[in-house]
Amino acid sequence: NLHIRVTDAAGQYAEKQFGIFSMVSGAASVTADENSNTTYKLQLNFENHSAGSFEDVNVTVATTHPGIAMITGTASLPLLAVGQTTALNDLIKFSINNRLGNKEVVSFTVNLKGAGLNQTLYIPVTITRPEINLIGYRVDDGHNNRLDPGETADVEITLANVSDISLDHLRMKLISSDAMLVVSDTAYTDPVIMNPGQYMKHAFTVNSSRATEEGSEHILTVYIADTTGYKQRFLITLTVGETVVLIADAAVQSNTADTLEKYFNLMRIPTRTVKSAVVDYKATAIFLLLGSQSNSYNLGAEEGGRYAGYLSTGKNLYLEGFNYWRYGIKSILNKCLKYTAVTTPVSRYDSLAGLPDNFMSGKRIRMTAGNTVSTYTLGMLGNSKPLFESDMPVPKTIVYTKDTLYKIIGSMAELGNMTPVYPLTMRKLISSYCSFLGLDTSGIKPLFHALNRRVGLSDTVRFKDDSFSDIATWQWEFAGGTPSVSTEQNPRIVYPEKGIYPVKLTVWKDGLSRSITRENYVIVAETTGVVNKPAIADQLLVFPNPATDCITIECPFPTGRVTLEWYSTDGALLGSEQRNVEKQMKVRITFLPAGNSVLVVRQGQTTRAAQVTRIR
Repeated sequence: NLHIRVTDAAGQYAEKQFGIFSMVSGAASVTADENSNTTYKLQLNFENHSAGSFEDVNVTVATTHPGIAMITGTASLPLLAVGQTTALNDLIKFSINNRLGNKEVVSFTVNLKGAGLNQTLYIPVTITRPEINLIGYRVDDGHNNRLDPGETADVEITLANVSDISLDHLRMKLISSDAMLVVSDTAYTDPVIMNPGQYMKHAFTVNSSRATEEGSEHILTVYIADTTGYKQRFLITLTVGETVVLIADAAVQSNTADTLEKYFNLMRIPTRTVKSAVVDYKATAIFLLLGSQSNSYNLGAEEGGRYAGYLSTGKNLYLEGFNYWRYGIKSILNKCLKYTAVTTPVSRYDSLAGLPDNFMSGKRIRMTAGNTVSTYTLGMLGNSKPLFESDMPVPKTIVYTKDTLYKIIGSMAELGNMTPVYPLTMRKLISSYCSFLGLDTSGIKPLFHALNRRVGLSDTVRFKDDSFSDIATWQWEFAGGTPSVSTEQNPRIVYPEKGIYPVKLTVWKDGLSRSITRENYVIVAETTGVVNKPAIADQLLVFPNPATDCITIECPFPTGRVTLEWYSTDGALLGSEQRNVEKQMKVRITFLPAGNSVLVVRQGQTTRAAQVTRIR
């Protein structure tokens, strides 16, 4: 019954009761097509509540949900008998896409039309679909877990089945649409069985171009699919390299930034330039350019405080500009300086000759015509021992330093307004700045990768040198390998014993050397040809795997206590222990025999399992 009441402002009302009668009611459920994870069949049941039967009823089903496309939306019922329920099974079909969420309720519009019948039903249906989540990704290079320009490294992708539906032939591939990154194998991986709650991992080999800008971000796409039509994709952002030097060019107009970029590129020092006084706390050194009198930027107290905080982390600063020393707002940054100006004679100089006790010693650099250089008599702050004790009022670069935590160079003259008398003079000057600030000016970048990191006993590992540029000599060290050392550019090494081994490469150029060591890099298992992809995915995320002494378990349970049980592959119990739940549980595995074991994490009647490989 439906009651309708109408009330006026005085509170008087009138009420009437109506009887609502539905001739036909309906209910629905869905089942997945046995040959497809993206095609579903709608099961409809209709009950006739009227006083008479309906013959030759046309049924039309539709929905406005963007995640559903009707394949077959019409059917017919020969008879809707009085007081009976009639089923319409497997005739209405639809497909789904990624705009439909798992266990989402969808409203279907069902229209029934026949002689004496024209009724529309709105039937809600809960649809359960496969759902794979991207758990995470990481760069595995055995060095700094970062993909650097010119480097080839593994990018490991981890997926999890968070739905109630199994996927029997799930495959994955990684694609780059960016010319700076190249994925070595863009084909789909071998299929795996991925049951609810299980994880899938795969390592893809990715190469970054030498021309990739340090600290730049690049997009990779992870595609997953199975043979039943289920498809999904994820976007991941990979940061290549790091910003070793930040040029913070805050001056209104300055040539110094261009000068620094030119010589940093020659010395292969990773650099990024911004047109502001921003602080990048990841940079090893910042070259802050504030300009001269005509184009200066006044560094505020808040900005100065940020730079003081940057220095407190042990980083270094080059600070160029006239106004900061003479007119700048005093901030906490000033407390980081060892010297201050006590007098300010202003003179114009045609040239700067090298003077003892400063960076320009032995270098002849002329000022560009028309530039005025401010010079200061320097005095000492506190009990600091001055590095440069000359009080001569000449244009010079001043060095500020404090203990050994950080170093500062302060320059009143702009590098961009200086012209070297001899071609190499400016490079030597900037190189001396960089050396003082702890930057590598050798221009040598040692890099390498293995064409096959995961091998079986006595398999050959092929190494490729990626170092640059103009390397003259190579010295390799292979712990556990035969031979254990090599001077070839691209050696081949055999590993006769199972284990996880580091590799070190030292390269020489012009009498200078640089080294790189990749830890836990070569993985040698008992079997020949270690399979990178399991036939059945794990229910637990365990890393590293294979491992020697210790693993980390991503616990699938939120709280409480769990029991860890270890079994041999033939079912024998190897050990067990109880632990409080932690998001990441570190477990020692030194008691396990070499080879494969099964780890079961149990909480009550619920268990999760994974295969763990121990290598001694």
